[in-house]
Order: sequence, then structure tokens, then C-alpha cells
Amino acid sequence: MLHQVVDAVKTGAYRTTSGADCSGATPAGGMSNRTVAIIGHSAGGWIVAGYPGTYHDVAAMIQTDITGSSSQGDGSEGGSKGGGFTPDPQHPDYFQFFQTRQNCEDFNVYPTGAVPSAVDAACTPPFLDSPFGEIADIAAMYAENDVAISQIGPGIPVLLTSGDHDTTAPPSAARADFAYYQAHCGCDVSQIILPDTGHLFQVHASLAGWVRDVVSWLRARGLAP
Repeated sequence: MLHQVVDAVKTGAYRTTSGADCSGATPAGGMSNRTVAIIGHSAGGWIVAGYPGTYHDVAAMIQTDITGSSSQGDGSEGGSKGGGFTPDPQHPDYFQFFQTRQNCEDFNVYPTGAVPSAVDAACTPPFLDSPFGEIADIAAMYAENDVAISQIGPGIPVLLTSGDHDTTAPPSAARADFAYYQAHCGCDVSQIILPDTGHLFQVHASLAGWVRDVVSWLRARGLAP
């Protein structure tokens, strides 16, 4: 699906709607750009990790707050906090990862660096369900990503970013992932570990610095805005 989206952005072969859904008129998008950079956060990071080595049609890949490879570090920081896999009785293929605000904050937020208004926006119930497929095939996904990472090559730069207080991708795991890319991707790979930041980096004060760093990193690789 991501490959289809990238192709649609490059060719302009997508449609837009002026309504709240796609039931009305959907005129052609009318804009295109041959240069596409992909960014994936958390489970989205698993998707983008395997993408450039599979399709080779993006200008850059940025993976955030997850380990894309099977290299997981030493586990010294412990495991993820908050969240669970409670099935949704109305939707058997989905689970309720967060059931309370505290679940969301435990998983996503490092209080020292958090912006309260942003945390309110992210962690006020109700929460969307998550598909079981995100967790049911983790072992197979890592194996597939390992193969794809080895096929990236020199043409697509990679940036790995995470928070220094992210319990899902803690620093030891992030560094191990970076080392795996360095050893196997044959690509220009960099890493940024954000200070005072939890898993959902978008609700922390470090977000502005992350944006500046990413733009600078892209510019240094000939991908200026």
C-alpha cells in the first residue's frame, strides 16, 4: 500500500475530496513530485524499514521510535510500559492497546520533556483500536526487514531517530539497530537520539529540534525543501 501511495505522489495519480469522506466528488489531485521521502513512527517504522531495500523508489527513509531490524540490544532498560492486547469484542481482528489515559501516558510520554497540551490531544480517550496483524507477525516482519535492509545500497540515505526515554526503542536497542544498519545496509545511515523524550516524540518539546535536524539532514544530502 505504501508503494502505491509513493507512486501516486510521484505521478499525481490520486484524488481529493472536499467532503468529510470519499462518498462525494473526488477530483484529480493535480500535484506531483518525483522526490519522495518516507517517515514511519512506531509500527509505521517497521513498514518504512523494509521499504527502500524492496522498492528503491524513494529519496530517503526516516525511521522513528522503533527498531527496524532484528537486533534488539541488551534489554537493560526493561520493556515497554503501558498498553495491552485486550481484544475488541465488536472487532475480533483488532485489540484495544490503550484503555485509559494512564495507559497512553505510560507508553508514550516522558513527563520531564512533555508538552501538556500535546499530551492532552494524544492521550484523551477514546482511543482507536489497533490491528492484531501489527503484533501477530513480528518475528516474520523482522526477518523480512533484515533481508530488505541488506538490499538498500548507497543510493538511499537512512536516518534513525528515537527518544532517550522511549521504553519501546530504548537507547541500547536503538544503538544496536543503528549498528545493524551500519553493518548491513551499504547505505548512508545516521542516528539521532532525542533528549528528554518518550515514545511519542510529537508530544515533547524536542519536536522542534527534531524537525530542524531532519531538514538539515535532508538538505545535506541534496534534498533541500
